[in-house]
Amino acid sequence: MSYSTTHTMQLPRKVIIGDRILNNTSDFVKENLLKNDKIILITGKNVKDKIIDIIEENFLENNIQFRWLLAGDSSFQSVEKIENELKNEKIEIIIGIGGGRSIDIGKMTANNLKKPFISIPTSASHDGISSPFVSLRGNSKPYSIKVETPIEIIADLNIISNAPYKLFASGCGDLIAKITAIEDWKLAR
Repeated sequence: MSYSTTHTMQLPRKVIIGDRILNNTSDFVKENLLKNDKIILITGKNVKDKIIDIIEENFLENNIQFRWLLAGDSSFQSVEKIENELKNEKIEIIIGIGGGRSIDIGKMTANNLKKPFISIPTSASHDGISSPFVSLRGNSKPYSIKVETPIEIIADLNIISNAPYKLFASGCGDLIAKITAIEDWKLAR
């Protein structure tokens, strides 16, 4: 069977999965640093409150400059607000920490500013952690936009397993939907 079209997928360079690895985030991030410019951490308030001590202690011990920004809602306006705040800063990497909203806002911001992006999911419910797409609202309707794939994914199983149960269940639902979608795709060929 031959196909007339080519499909290319850009994948993250590195996927790091383990228990309590958020304690070593600076080690993984330093591998990507070329200069000593600032790292931007984009997250939601609830996630920030849960992980701020782990990340800050780790980055401070390793002399990594960083700044926290809250993601806001899943809209183009939130991305624009963050970009305006970062206008005059020397940024090396943008990291999205959390669920879909924070990761998508981080990915879009990194894409627009032409900076590398690292994805740190905190729940199983978001299936876009490595995707080259973001979902944002604009003019009261959702848009799916192609962006650069994250260069790295850091998945701390301790953090993900302690997320609310409904987020785990949602992730399982996404996985099951993907399995049936693949079978549908096979039938359609």
